[in-house]
Amino acid sequence: MRVAFVHDYLTQMGGAERVLLALHKLHPEAPVYTSLYDRGACGQAFAGIDVRTTWLQRVPLAGRYFRAMLPLYPRAFEALNLAAYQIVISSSTSFAKGVRTPSATMHVCYMNTPTRFLWYPQEYVRETTPLPARALLNAIAPALRRWDVAAAQRPFRIVANSHNVAQRIREVYGRASDVVPCPVDLQAFGPPQAAGEYYLVA
Repeated sequence: MRVAFVHDYLTQMGGAERVLLALHKLHPEAPVYTSLYDRGACGQAFAGIDVRTTWLQRVPLAGRYFRAMLPLYPRAFEALNLAAYQIVISSSTSFAKGVRTPSATMHVCYMNTPTRFLWYPQEYVRETTPLPARALLNAIAPALRRWDVAAAQRPFRIVANSHNVAQRIREVYGRASDVVPCPVDLQAFGPPQAAGEYYLVA
């Protein structure tokens, strides 16, 4: 059975990228398709994984200014040819869910959140978008929202990372989703082997 993963972009090592790595362990031989791949930003995390990028990778300085590419992502993901795969697993906070797959292909999307900068700008845009760029985002947001809703109908099944995200998926996209919480390395939060006379909690 041929499996492929699709991820929005590999331009940083955040929570979504760590979830992708955990998912990839289910099918370690599968390629990962993504819009942009910055090896320097990801370190050795994806070494040994077959990472394949879209035509956006050839745009000069795209990795550094990946947020400025917003209007181009829908077409880049729709251009991916995934006809050779029986199962496609997209890991998405924005665009990866919008890939087109043949009717015989099972597309399952693990969704960390509906696209935050489109649907919850008060939580995201002010943190990450310089003031001059907000006017441009406001201008293109209606078209991107229409695409985003249509793209969210393409996966056969959506899996949310929490009940809160499942509720947002229902509100924004009108779709039900299964809930599978993100993997967490609990050992990193364990108490020390030798307890002292007191604990300090901050």
